[in-house]
This record gives sequence, C-alpha cells and structure tokens, in this order.
Amino acid sequence: MAVTIQYLVVRNGIEKMSFTNKKEADAYDRLLDLGAAIGRDRPWRFPVATGYRAVARQG
Repeated sequence: MAVTIQYLVVRNGIEKMSFTNKKEADAYDRLLDLGAAIGRDRPWRFPVATGYRAVARQG
C-alpha cells in the first residue's frame, strides 16, 4: 500500500490548492497572505472613465 501525502491550502473553508510538496504549499500560503494584506491595506481603486472624447489630429 502506497501512502501519498497531500498538503492542502484552505482559506475560509474553501480548498484553494493541493500540493505534494510542503515547501510549495507554504510558498502559496504566503502568497495568499501577501495578497490579502495588500488588498486590505490598499484597496485597488481604478478611476472610472465617464466618457472619452475622440480627437482627430492631422499631422
């Protein structure tokens, strides 16, 4: 009988990814932590364009 070890990365009860290597699982977990910290500290806000004006130039 073969034994396979899987490392699961779970966030908020949702399985995000599974790995067979602990180092890769830890790296992915840190990546998710970093993304959450960036999103919490600096929410991405892109300016909303209300309209564009086309300008024809002859040159």
